[in-house]
Amino acid sequence: MELFMTGGTGYIGQAVARKAISLGHEVTALVRDDRSAGASALARLGVKLHGGDLREPQSFAATAGAADGVIHAASTNDGVASAVDEAGVEAVLSHMRPGAAFVYTSGTWVYGDTNGETATEASALNPTPLVARRPAVEKRVLTLAIRRSIAAVILRPAMVHGYGGGGVFGMLAGMARQNGSVRWSAMVATTGLPCTSMISPLHI
Repeated sequence: MELFMTGGTGYIGQAVARKAISLGHEVTALVRDDRSAGASALARLGVKLHGGDLREPQSFAATAGAADGVIHAASTNDGVASAVDEAGVEAVLSHMRPGAAFVYTSGTWVYGDTNGETATEASALNPTPLVARRPAVEKRVLTLAIRRSIAAVILRPAMVHGYGGGGVFGMLAGMARQNGSVRWSAMVATTGLPCTSMISPLHI
């Protein structure tokens, strides 16, 4: 398949690109600076680089729409992230042909505080303020995909760790190396029961 990615230079994105290339797919990734360390790492994997900016959907929507599948794994991580996300999703899906595939990377923060209950795909959403608009974007993805006969899936990864030491766990490991120790609670003690993980770590 010919795949187009956003967020390819990120921690999750690089892992996805690496796997896709290993499976024989042709991957093109959106990059702002093709001389950056992340872009160079992608190029070494055999990923084609497409210059553009997530904030400017017109810079990549047509190229993305021509692919067999699109993997959206990027965020601007700022106050306009949701607006940028919505605009990018709208632009890309409007260019995609029927039968193509679209993967939208969301996250478990859309569940918010579950009061100790294990969240499932059927659980009600109670997003934290940082991702308050994300459920609306998820819904928009599915609505547009159905309308245009595009196969779409929403992924909600939790805390990610693994190759390269990135993500929150990588940050904590770096703090431990620098300071000699680090404290962060990923477990909750339940009376009469073993400690239970508050999150579901995802190894990549």
